[in-house]
Amino acid sequence: MKKKGTVLIFAYECYPHNRIGSAIGAQRPFQFAKKLSALGWKVIVLCSDHEERNTLHLKNLKAAVYGLYQTHRLLLAEQDYSIVPLPSLSHYGLSDYLWQKTIIKGTGGTYLGKGFPYSILRKATTFYNQLFHGDYSWSWVPLAEAFFETLIKEHKVDIIIGEHSPDAGIILADKCSRKHSIPWVADFRDPVLWPFKGLLKLLYKPVVKRIVSSASTVISVNPYWSSLDALLFQKQTHVLLNGYDKTLFESVNAYHFDKFTVSYFGSFDDQFQDIIPSLKAFFELLKWKNFPKDITLFYRGLKHAEFVKHALSCGMPIDSLDVQEFCERETSIAYMKGSHVLLIYSIPSYRKSNVYEQEGFYPGKVFEYIGTGNPILLVPSDDGLLDALICAENIGTSAATVAEATSFLEDQYRVWSLGNGIDKKPSPNILKYSREGQATELDKILTTVLQSNR
Repeated sequence: MKKKGTVLIFAYECYPHNRIGSAIGAQRPFQFAKKLSALGWKVIVLCSDHEERNTLHLKNLKAAVYGLYQTHRLLLAEQDYSIVPLPSLSHYGLSDYLWQKTIIKGTGGTYLGKGFPYSILRKATTFYNQLFHGDYSWSWVPLAEAFFETLIKEHKVDIIIGEHSPDAGIILADKCSRKHSIPWVADFRDPVLWPFKGLLKLLYKPVVKRIVSSASTVISVNPYWSSLDALLFQKQTHVLLNGYDKTLFESVNAYHFDKFTVSYFGSFDDQFQDIIPSLKAFFELLKWKNFPKDITLFYRGLKHAEFVKHALSCGMPIDSLDVQEFCERETSIAYMKGSHVLLIYSIPSYRKSNVYEQEGFYPGKVFEYIGTGNPILLVPSDDGLLDALICAENIGTSAATVAEATSFLEDQYRVWSLGNGIDKKPSPNILKYSREGQATELDKILTTVLQSNR
């Protein structure tokens, strides 16, 4: 097959070299690479090696890049898509050095701030770094840039995709695009200004607009955020969902649960999500059947301790819970496919605090849920994007109250207790929500950008 061109993706987090806490986001560039290569593109992803972050001294940068390039040289030449994991510097500049002294590693590879007096220094260095260098991914930038400069001597790069967040992807895409006159596309997994407030948001806004000004177009993960990006950047924007890996889902067999199983997978954020109504609804289901032994609440993810705490606070008997920490992807998919109801959370009206939260959002796992064809329960409703998706595709229910959610669980339990298994209602548009379907849309975007730049 004649190649359409070479796509270079800067992605700080990319499977399989990502931290656990970025599982869905890390799948995005990996799936783009794999699926685009099947559509006739050569794809190279430069990502951060989670196991080698903050390990390299600046004096060893050139030697490290040379060695890594020689290691990957043959694969880069022969493979349709290549994922190249790169280390990052122990620190990059004084401000980065000071910032790293104020944090410790948390669950899933997250960063947790130390207490006073480090908290004061962390705020100051975060403020400075964000405005002048970028965020915590800054120490990876010189490695990725140096590798790119070596790579481009032997491989013509036709178009660049800068993955965000974090900032490194768009910073590198902008710089390399300007230097080598290569068109680039900004791919935002989250709204770029969402985490910021007050003065920092006001000051960072022109910084990110300057970075993205050189991009040919902007991609977002839902239509509402896409509309906000269009206003912010004054550019044409596109929507590419996260999707599910159709090939992988078809290869994994569903786990057989002996009990009626209501499941949730992954993380949640108590600041803007509320899992309590779903737990109360499950408790009401248990009471309705006088606490039977054939109903279980199932959870796998990094927030297992918090999930148990919330469940017990709602009166849940411990023997009705099957809660454990993060499990590998294939195992998680098997559990998803075998679950009788899949819980999902967005942002309810009473937790919406800024413009980016007004329509809720699409949690990445909702598309994997769609890939199972199993019924989905959203409670409380976000009265926005996720509510509309579930209703339009008829793939479950969006409940405004605990009573509505309980009624839905009771209906699903009746189906199961009659020996009918899972009440599957696959979306009629299921292929649209696959990674393959979304890669086809990205293929069109990249082709258009290239044609307009010739």
